[in-house]
Order: sequence, then structure tokens, then C-alpha cells
Amino acid sequence: MVEVIELPGWNPRLTFAPATRAGDFVFTAGLTATDDDGELLHPGDIVEQTRVIFRKIERILQQVGAGLDSIVETTEFFL
Repeated sequence: MVEVIELPGWNPRLTFAPATRAGDFVFTAGLTATDDDGELLHPGDIVEQTRVIFRKIERILQQVGAGLDSIVETTEFFL
């Protein structure tokens, strides 16, 4: 069974799920440096944008009783 993990402001009609859980695994994808209203935070500042994204990942992991120390692998795309 796959469980969708939501974040505040997530609209399932417009985007992919922020995260899904399958058994003991949690997968995130498509997280961006935006606020709960979808507005870009820290334009042009990759360091702060990265911090925003990792805070989102941390919130997702906390919902399933895990933390940043549970991360096994990340892949980043820069435009």
C-alpha cells in the first residue's frame, strides 16, 4: 500500500505528491523553494533555497517518525 504524505498548501490537482510512503520507505520528489502559497522564496539564492527544501523534507520525515539522519540518497537538479 502507498500512502501520500502532504504538506500545507499542497494542491493534489496541480502537482505531484510531495512524498509517498511504501512500507518502510519514504520517497520525495519535485520539492521547490516555495512557500505554502506557491510563491518562490529567496530568488537567486541557492543556499537559502536549499535550506527551504531541506526544511520541507524534514517536515515530511517528521510526519512518519523519522528525521534527516534517515536520508539514504538525494538527487538534485539545478536550472
